[in-house]
Amino acid sequence: KEYLEMLFSETEEILSHYANDLKILHFNSADALYTYCKLRPVDIVLTDIDMPETDGFTLAERLNSLERTPKTVFITAHKEFSYQAYDYNPFCFVLKNDYKRLERVLSELIRLKSISRTQKITLMSSNPPTMIDIPETVYLDASKNYVVAHLRNSSFFSFRATIKDVYNELRGYCFVLVQKGYIVNCRYIRIFNNSHI
Repeated sequence: KEYLEMLFSETEEILSHYANDLKILHFNSADALYTYCKLRPVDIVLTDIDMPETDGFTLAERLNSLERTPKTVFITAHKEFSYQAYDYNPFCFVLKNDYKRLERVLSELIRLKSISRTQKITLMSSNPPTMIDIPETVYLDASKNYVVAHLRNSSFFSFRATIKDVYNELRGYCFVLVQKGYIVNCRYIRIFNNSHI
């Protein structure tokens, strides 16, 4: 309970630097939070993994079934949960008391929330500049002097650019570089390990 109060206070302090129109709520159970999220849109959920009654993984699975899924950030003292956590499509995994990382994560979430209204960016590194629909783009890969964008509806298109330059423009929009030739939208990562993503 003491840690929750400290986390709540720290979160309020961090968010006060970025926006003053944010509403921060505190729930005493996963079930109460889930009930609230079913009735009202919620952008961000910070949750522990090891909780009584309903654990954080079960909560995340339930939240992911909602029509409007909030971004989930797991906060825990258990490093060993980090790989398993990604099975539940969280935005991030933060160790307890790592407030610097928590601040970076919350800052990125607020930035993404503000750009999510536009949903599209223009890649200036491509020739000619190319518009990318962020939520529709599953991954991009290199093909000689071109980059191929693979979309959620299984269609694709290509444009002249290097994968490195495209990644430099997309990295702030929740895309990760995998190996040398693939850029993956984090929203579509369901599982990853040493050999598969």
